Amino acid sequence: MLKSILRSNMFKKIFQFASIYTGTNFLSQALPFFLLPILTRYLSTSDYGILATFMAAVGIANVVASMGSNDAVVRGYFDKDKESFDFPKLVFNGISINVAILLFLSLLVFLLRDYLGAMLHLPPYWILLVPFIGFCRTIYRLPASLFLVEQKPVKYSVLTISSILCELLFSIFFVVVMGLNWQGRVLGLTLDSSIFLFVGLVLLVRSNLFNFSLDFTYIKNILSYGIPIVFHSLGFVIVGAIDRFFINSMVGLSETGLYSVGYSISMIIGFFVGAFNMAWTPVFYQKLNHINSELKIKLVKITYMYFIGIIFASIALIFIAPNLLRIFVDKKFFGSYQFISWLALGYASHGMYVMVVNYIFYEKKTYILSIIAVATVILNIVFNYILIKFNGAVGAAQATFLTFSLRFLAVWYFGNKVYPMPWFSFLKPVKVKK
Repeated sequence: MLKSILRSNMFKKIFQFASIYTGTNFLSQALPFFLLPILTRYLSTSDYGILATFMAAVGIANVVASMGSNDAVVRGYFDKDKESFDFPKLVFNGISINVAILLFLSLLVFLLRDYLGAMLHLPPYWILLVPFIGFCRTIYRLPASLFLVEQKPVKYSVLTISSILCELLFSIFFVVVMGLNWQGRVLGLTLDSSIFLFVGLVLLVRSNLFNFSLDFTYIKNILSYGIPIVFHSLGFVIVGAIDRFFINSMVGLSETGLYSVGYSISMIIGFFVGAFNMAWTPVFYQKLNHINSELKIKLVKITYMYFIGIIFASIALIFIAPNLLRIFVDKKFFGSYQFISWLALGYASHGMYVMVVNYIFYEKKTYILSIIAVATVILNIVFNYILIKFNGAVGAAQATFLTFSLRFLAVWYFGNKVYPMPWFSFLKPVKVKK
């Protein structure tokens, strides 16, 4: 059975696309990793902590600015051939929602800039860039997401790599040449985001994916699908950001800097998770549209093979992490190793989570994810407070591992409720889902 899976056209297609996405996704998510040799030499641990806090705020703003519209458009792509459905109108109304959210967030941040600056340990007027960057990245990622579902990996890679290279070069210029410290990294990100906001809009217009017509029925449908996803995505982003805020308040900016470097090293697991998921999701949705008992068993076995692979990868990273630190970061950041074992195992749990969450997305039961997201954020806050109080900054890494693991188990359980699969009886025949 294993040989038949490895030789199947489905597996070959996934492997072919995953190979392309692995390189692209590695460059995309490894940008903080590539910048480590530079930033850790030009920034102090405290400055790196400030930068990490700013980037965490951008991640949260990105999710809120999107309001789940990109996910709704991607899901709508699979319905584009249905009668009376106007896909370009869906795209336009999704972007209209993004613009409205940008205006609201910008006003809110402007009014609260002093309070937010004190809370996040950031200069107040730099915080004003956060909503704008979040909006830009939302629009730019829409055509990239459509290239994914259209299974056009080359176009996706060209667009993504172009943005990565620009952001990398701008950041190096402002930090190294201009000597602008952490502010240079932020300026590089802002300039790149502005350029690719324009590129994204041009690609959508040239693909005839703009029907300039506001339709409140489409807006309602986007929000009904997207808002639960916002809670789901916010749950992930907040869990990945709130640890920095806790370390800032309970330990200090220098420890936040060390923790963030350890997080960047651990994200190597995330590179491969993201690449596989990009290749897997379109094929997975297509297979679920034509499911049968034999295919269910094959999907389960591929998933278990993936689980084993991601666990072994995380263990391998823990062993090689000391060498990576010696190669890529300045010696004042060597203390980051204490966080890596917990964070790498946490990313293994996240990797398993992204495989089982697709069943809930497919069934459009995104309200389940919003409930799980709220629960995991609450748990993460409790875990961070208690574990940091007793174990110091390493408690944040332990909180991340516990939260990611519990979220994986919860999504796996409820995913099987909405779309039953033979997870523990895959050697027996199962009934075909009608």
